[in-house]
Amino acid sequence: MLSRHGPAYTEIGQIVLTNGITHAHEADWATAGLDAIAEIIREHRGHPSGKYSNGPLLTANDGEASYNNDIFAMASYCWCDGGLIGHDPDCPPNFVHKKTGIEISWYKHSGRGITSNVDWLSAITWHRIVNECIESVVAIELS
Repeated sequence: MLSRHGPAYTEIGQIVLTNGITHAHEADWATAGLDAIAEIIREHRGHPSGKYSNGPLLTANDGEASYNNDIFAMASYCWCDGGLIGHDPDCPPNFVHKKTGIEISWYKHSGRGITSNVDWLSAITWHRIVNECIESVVAIELS
């Protein structure tokens, strides 16, 4: 399927070796928002924050434990073996916004081979979704 920017961009390694979901549409538009959400989760989990912090990020290639609440779920890239030995075929996408059903997946880290089940979102729509996700993490922290 073609997106408004052409076919979804996937890397050779992703095509040959990936074990996760690859959606039909590229999702470059999502990377900054996903990284912001991951930063908030990192802070929520008590990892150091600041200009030179190195705590694990769900959007990095760190294998950080997934995050799930009523608004969204986020998980690091799945490193199981692609179905050859023990890969769970039900591994979720890296990001799911539950109310809209938007799914986003990436190869190893956000911004690399990033794809979505939606072709494109306006900046304001994506901004609202990102803010809703961030607020849901912060609300848990404040309660």
